[in-house]
Amino acid sequence: MSAEIKVISTYAIYERPSDYPNHYVVRRWDVYEGVPAAVPAWDAKLADTLEGARAELPPGLDCLGRDPVDPVIVEVWLECAQAGNVRALL
Repeated sequence: MSAEIKVISTYAIYERPSDYPNHYVVRRWDVYEGVPAAVPAWDAKLADTLEGARAELPPGLDCLGRDPVDPVIVEVWLECAQAGNVRALL
C-alpha cells in the first residue's frame, strides 16, 4: 500500500505579470509535505478583470489578501480548512 501524499493547493491572482501584461492570471501553487517551497502547477487561467479571475477559482476557498512582498500578486486563496495545515507541511 502506498503512503498518501499530503498536498495543499493555494491560488495566487496576479495583476498584469510580465508574462501576461494585459491580463489577470490565476496560478495554482502546491505545497507538499517535506518540501520547503511551494511548487507551481502547470495550469494558469487568464482573465480581463479581477472578478473574472476570481470566477476561475475552485469553490470553497477563502482569500488571504494581498502579498506585500510581490506587488503583482493581488490575492492569495486557500481552503480555510487547510490554512492551519500549511505550517505543518513545511
